[in-house]
Amino acid sequence: MVMYFPSVNSSREAYFCSVAKYARSALAMLIRSFFTPTMFAVPVGVPAPPGADTYLFTGSSFIFGQGLPDDETLPAQFAHLNGDKVRTINFSLPGYGVNHMVRAFEAGLFDRYKEGEKVKAVITWITPSQIRWVTGDDEWLLHSPRYVLDNGVPRYTGSFLRNRLTNPLAGAGYLARKYFAFAQQIGEAQRQAEQADLFVALFVRLQQLARERLGAPLYVIYSWPADVPPNDPLMKLLDRLRQAGIPLIDADEMTSGHARDDLVIPYEGHPTALQTRLVAAGLKQRLIADGQLSP
Repeated sequence: MVMYFPSVNSSREAYFCSVAKYARSALAMLIRSFFTPTMFAVPVGVPAPPGADTYLFTGSSFIFGQGLPDDETLPAQFAHLNGDKVRTINFSLPGYGVNHMVRAFEAGLFDRYKEGEKVKAVITWITPSQIRWVTGDDEWLLHSPRYVLDNGVPRYTGSFLRNRLTNPLAGAGYLARKYFAFAQQIGEAQRQAEQADLFVALFVRLQQLARERLGAPLYVIYSWPADVPPNDPLMKLLDRLRQAGIPLIDADEMTSGHARDDLVIPYEGHPTALQTRLVAAGLKQRLIADGQLSP
């Protein structure tokens, strides 16, 4: 059952809407934890006719629809724009990075969609803040899956917490960066470069898994700062994703002409229903152009 909440017209309503969605997801994840050793996002689907093409949306709060009712998230808006004749799966959770998505594929959590279903595309939505998540620097990422590069290929090693408990140097470094500002500056440029390398490698792996497990292409929507020069590391990261053959979709191009206040939830920064609807419309046109969606 898809839960419905009143339209979000203020940051206060957005807050209570998110709390309700968090509570539902937390309860479902608690139940799931009894059956699987690793807790992941709990999928929410939009009803569709039998045999309908499936579009798998996975990622963090922008896919989850933080601050929005379920019926106004990107996956739901995409389904509605297609007359609810396609099936969309919202497999997401705030703080759910590319390392979570890769691990979900490797753990077989998406395998349920390859039998008797026709997955046409896997879609995610990224922001610059997600780059640092791959090294688990924030405290709320302690139990997230940790990957390291092994000859350029991401290799799963367990959780960040496990690594810091079993590796004294890693644990000490994490605590130093957490509590001492000067420690955060030591080797920061190198750390950012390592984060970018791992971020790109994980997306290459995610694209590979989407093809191998579901026979579907990966599409990455991105919301990037508008004033970043071409030679900035953020822009170079996008160039590296393009060079890897990953289709990118600029959310700003699909929302141009609209005031920022109409596109983001006040004091919160997540997309409004207007922005998710505009992005869904742009995504629809891109998939039609690529032959992944019937007009």
